[in-house]
Order: sequence, then structure tokens, then C-alpha cells
Amino acid sequence: MADVKVILARNMKAARERLGYSQAKLADLAGVSTPFIGEIEIGRKSPSLENVANIAEALDMEIYQLFLEEEPEALVDRQVLLTKLRKELEGKLVEDIEAVFKKYRK
Repeated sequence: MADVKVILARNMKAARERLGYSQAKLADLAGVSTPFIGEIEIGRKSPSLENVANIAEALDMEIYQLFLEEEPEALVDRQVLLTKLRKELEGKLVEDIEAVFKKYRK
């Protein structure tokens, strides 16, 4: 099994770069310091679970996606696909719930 800190660092950096975010922008969105983001990306620091959740949210990802053991290119493709799928399913769920409410309000 690969080192979890290395996997997190690689995936976080790949996602950040995919979005065109600087470390400072990601830090601001995640509510942490820029040096802390840098330390995570080089594998020197391990974020708390709360910080992992905040970083994932800032990167528009699910937490588990930060820990997938895939090559960076394949991971980015999968992250994009999963994020789009999640948003599409969430939208469809909201539409379906609204349709059911309308049906029973009549």
C-alpha cells in the first residue's frame, strides 16, 4: 500500500492545478494557511479530518477522491467525471422531489 500522505499530496496538487488555483487560493477557500497547503503537498504535514473535508470541498471533490491510488491523469479524469455525475444526480433528485411535492399538493 502506498503512503497515504504521498497519495493525498499528489491528488490534492493535481486537483488544485486542474482548477488553476494557487496554493494561496486553495488555502483561502479551505480556511487554512498557505504554508500549510504547501506542507501537505510535499508530504510533511497531515491535515486533520476537518481540514481534509474543507480542502475537498474547496476543490469541489468528495473526500475519498483525495485518497484514490491512481495515476494523476486518470485521477483527474475520474474526479471530473465523478463530480459531474454527482452534480447531475443531485439536480435530478431535487427535480424528482419537487415533482412529487407538486403531485401531492394538488
